[in-house]
Amino acid sequence: MSTGAPHQAGKPAAAAGRWWAVGVLVAAAGAAVLVLTRRYPRRALVAVRPPAAMPTGLSAAEAEARYLRGEAKAAPRSIIRSARSIGRESVFTVFHLNLVGLALVQVLLLNEWFAAVMTVVMLGVSIGIRTVQEKLAGRSLTQLLQTTRLRYTAVRDERPCSVPPERVVPGDLLLVGPGDQFLGDGVYRGTRPVLIDSSAADGVRGTRQLRPGGRVLAGSYCVSGRGSYVIQTLGPDTFMAQSAPSRQRNRGRMSPLEAAVSRILQVLLGVVVVYAGLYLAELNRLDIGEPLEAFVDAAPVIFNLAPSGLYLMIIVSYIVGAASLARHGGAVTRARAIETLAETTVVCFTEVGMLAGTSVDLTVVRHSEGEHPSEPRIRQLLGDAVRSTSSTTALMRALSEAFEGERRPISAEVPYLTSLGWVGLAFADGDDGVYVLGRREALQAALTGELPARRPGEEELVVAYRPDRVPLRDEQGRPQLPDLLVPLAILHLAATVRDGAMAAIQGFVARGVQVKAFAAGSAAASLNRLVDQGLSAADADHVRTRGLLSRDELMQHPQSEWARVVRSRALFGGFSPVEVGQIVASLREAGEHVTVVGDGVTDLPAMIEADLAVAQPGSAQAAVALADIHLQTNSPQALLAMLQRGQSIVHGLLNVIKLDLTMVVAAATLIILVRLLSSGFPYISAHGSALGILAGTIPSLALTAWSGTGPAPSEGYRRAILRFILPVGISLALVGFVVYHHFFATTGRMAYAQQAVAYVLIYAALLVAVMTLRSPRMILLAAGLMVVATVQAGVPLTRWLWRLGWLEDPADYATVALAVLGWFAAVLLVRTVVGIAAGRPAAGLRH
Repeated sequence: MSTGAPHQAGKPAAAAGRWWAVGVLVAAAGAAVLVLTRRYPRRALVAVRPPAAMPTGLSAAEAEARYLRGEAKAAPRSIIRSARSIGRESVFTVFHLNLVGLALVQVLLLNEWFAAVMTVVMLGVSIGIRTVQEKLAGRSLTQLLQTTRLRYTAVRDERPCSVPPERVVPGDLLLVGPGDQFLGDGVYRGTRPVLIDSSAADGVRGTRQLRPGGRVLAGSYCVSGRGSYVIQTLGPDTFMAQSAPSRQRNRGRMSPLEAAVSRILQVLLGVVVVYAGLYLAELNRLDIGEPLEAFVDAAPVIFNLAPSGLYLMIIVSYIVGAASLARHGGAVTRARAIETLAETTVVCFTEVGMLAGTSVDLTVVRHSEGEHPSEPRIRQLLGDAVRSTSSTTALMRALSEAFEGERRPISAEVPYLTSLGWVGLAFADGDDGVYVLGRREALQAALTGELPARRPGEEELVVAYRPDRVPLRDEQGRPQLPDLLVPLAILHLAATVRDGAMAAIQGFVARGVQVKAFAAGSAAASLNRLVDQGLSAADADHVRTRGLLSRDELMQHPQSEWARVVRSRALFGGFSPVEVGQIVASLREAGEHVTVVGDGVTDLPAMIEADLAVAQPGSAQAAVALADIHLQTNSPQALLAMLQRGQSIVHGLLNVIKLDLTMVVAAATLIILVRLLSSGFPYISAHGSALGILAGTIPSLALTAWSGTGPAPSEGYRRAILRFILPVGISLALVGFVVYHHFFATTGRMAYAQQAVAYVLIYAALLVAVMTLRSPRMILLAAGLMVVATVQAGVPLTRWLWRLGWLEDPADYATVALAVLGWFAAVLLVRTVVGIAAGRPAAGLRH
């Protein structure tokens, strides 16, 4: 017993030791599993989760029935307006109301029926031209905007399909992923929470978590996660539309140029009303005689003093300009975007790759409506796939940099791109399709559709899918390429710097626009990588001289100094999306006009803060909804061409406005001077017709076509316009009055004095056109029109129409010429001196 006792007592100790060893082994195994799971997370997710069921939405028949009942209230944002809107805005303008008032005066007061008929004909022609012009431009934009508008993925008949926003109805179940925009108010039906940003809807900045059953607000967008939501209200019934009416009104507010012209025209219209009232009062006191004849000549001049067609001209010019920009590679969804583009002083590229990086371009293979995902969804699926596959090749890493996405659970996978020529996977979170990415030659036989012709010199990969779930391996576990694959897109790969990237950068700088590019990693490392990919040493030195900036370097400065630090730099690295948005905001606060080019959810903070947001091809829904301009190509040359055209459009409008309003100010001031200091009237309406055609319409067309590029006036449109038209117009009125008084006093004939004044105004208006656009072509055109205005006196038809004959003495032509040239020289001298004193070149001479 004594010998057994110790033995029996040792059994519990040995058993405890064994259990301790087992515990250590279990803990070690758990730790190993944890390490392996962290090291190889994608493999741990393969084939461990059964596919979730596709959420149920409306049937296609029920959705169509609701659409026909008028329940679809969402509409794509577009510059193209309805025919009713075009007609209303083309008819009801102050310019046309002036013509109506003139026709009534001619009939009721003057009994001039023929003149009234001609006025009405002029009204009809004006309305017709403007209406047709805008409709034709709108028609040319329709086809382009069809390819850039938003499309949403709705579940109908238990299958996902791509639908435009105007076809979405209440009750539809929409799928949502990173970068997707919530189209309407509703209820979130996903099985897992998603992270959303609802600042556009409720004004609360930052992200928040949306849980199953939570309320969805239109205008919000998904930051991360995937799910679905049921639409309850759309369009004007949404929370954003009803609770933020001021925000909605701001979308349709006048642009700065429109507002400046509108305010000036209001003042001129007041002058017209006062003049008309004075002449009507004078007419009522006298039955017949010379005052009545004076009123017959003065009424048309008075009613045409306010060129209110300028405001509509801006609208029409922007519509036509949008069609012109479309030919340069971009679709405009807001008319004022053209003006904002012309005002740009800084353009920011959120990805270096778009500006001068490795080219990974995606071309969608088009099919019938609803048969395949939209381009943003294809990019989203591709970004998810390359992050979810266990293949970790350099190609997959490059694709993950080119396309945004999230890692998702997968139920089946074939990751052997190198040996098979394709990779395939099936997601396990409700997507029934099987997706394949492979080389063109490897997939060609299994595709159901034709592919576009191959691009020479580029590697191509085909993205394809099969809507139903089929196995990716045979019974022996060997990879098996599915048949009946629907081609979605082709990836074009080129590991060289984009052609013309540096030329585009230099083009922006030459037009007064700074270029900022952001890289995900180190700015220096990104530049070195570009050098390895073909960027020349000279171009690399050019970028270095313009400055690199890292996040750590910027964070050493307070945010109030960010704009000063950022202004002198060109390439940025290591900044988060929120910090990029803060940089853009600081530049705007410092007075810069910033355009941001982006495409994904990480670009949204910067695009929100920008004056102008530009979306790249295939951008996320939220980026497309936010963008004012949609590019049709990833080439920076396209944006440069659009910038040049936008600046030309706005400068052309500004020059035409200066010309027209200068002559209005001159005519109005001249009438006041003659009526107060002399007798009669300075010129008749027929002279005004000659002035309008020879010195107004023709030069305006040339100004619109020939105006150059450059940033918009930094001082503001209203000040720039007034600073030009007031001194030039008033000084011209003084010269005109001196000429009128001289010829009236020497000849005693008011008609002859009026004729001399008409020549002065025509010649001077042509020189005003030269002042607004000093170019050899404009100088030659002005000289030619001066000759035409002079020799038309020898043509009976024009002499009868315009009542503008020869001056009787060659010395009279010399007097008119000396008066005009003296005025022109004095104006140039004063403007040059003022410009030098203010530290700027003479305005109007460098367009």
